[in-house]
Amino acid sequence: MLRDFAPAASAPLTIAAVAPALFTANADGRGVAAAYFSTASNPTVFAFTCGAAGGTCFAAPFDLSTALGGAVLVLYGTGLKNNGGLNSVVVTLGGVRAQTLYAGPQNQYPGLDQINVQLPPGLAGRGELDVIVTVNGVRANTVRVAFR
Repeated sequence: MLRDFAPAASAPLTIAAVAPALFTANADGRGVAAAYFSTASNPTVFAFTCGAAGGTCFAAPFDLSTALGGAVLVLYGTGLKNNGGLNSVVVTLGGVRAQTLYAGPQNQYPGLDQINVQLPPGLAGRGELDVIVTVNGVRANTVRVAFR
């Protein structure tokens, strides 16, 4: 016998092509980015350092002046792989626009997205900076990285 069931609750739902969000080292969506810097001589320099207790991560300053040949910042997030191409992914660090090299799925873990940006040399020595990512006009949460 089939019965009719009334919905327990209903609400409007918006489905969007992108809903960008960046991961943070403290797993709270704020503060230091869960990211790394990459250079030709050192492919993985983490952008953060963490203490023994949860929530104690802070920005580890990256020395951009020693990155011969330039450096790339690799950010991780979600909700950005359906972007409209690299021109639709805008990344600024301390108000300085960086060139987006890649924005899409991180192929090792389903659902994880990645953004690679070429770091402008002028960021050297600027200290801790806000990283602002906008995808298809939708802004992600602000994260931070540091330069010495």
